[in-house]
Amino acid sequence: MSTLRTGPDPGRWRALALLCGAFFMVLLDGTIVLVALPSIGADLGFSEQGMAFVTATVAALAGVAERESGLASGLSNTAVQIGAALGVAITTTVAVSRSASYLAANAGANPLLVLTEGFQSAALALVALAGIGLALALLLLGHPRKAPRERLEAVPAPIPNE
Repeated sequence: MSTLRTGPDPGRWRALALLCGAFFMVLLDGTIVLVALPSIGADLGFSEQGMAFVTATVAALAGVAERESGLASGLSNTAVQIGAALGVAITTTVAVSRSASYLAANAGANPLLVLTEGFQSAALALVALAGIGLALALLLLGHPRKAPRERLEAVPAPIPNE
């Protein structure tokens, strides 16, 4: 007899942590392919965004009931769009702020050096945000709830007449 499971999938946090690790590997692999082997990357049409988006969409929609797939897809796409907008905003803010403070401290500095300082700080901020996201995913894993089991009562076996 099969039991019908209701509620969210208990393994969703493990899937999220796995997805974060896979996304990081895709970014590394995509970067290596696009930087070290640009002709192969161009011929195969690799892009980090394309590979990561498909993987994230498949993971986000796995286990969703068919009648709720439209809602889940909309929420997934909205989260991607808002996350990308926030990422660009945070990166730009950190890069510009660091560049301005470096230029204020070192008047007359080479503009390329000023930009490099800003971009390095922005990259470190993104690494810190990714680390925080991974830590939260691992800390919030939770334990899957087990379905309640039927309690079996002990019934004495009849003693055969001898």
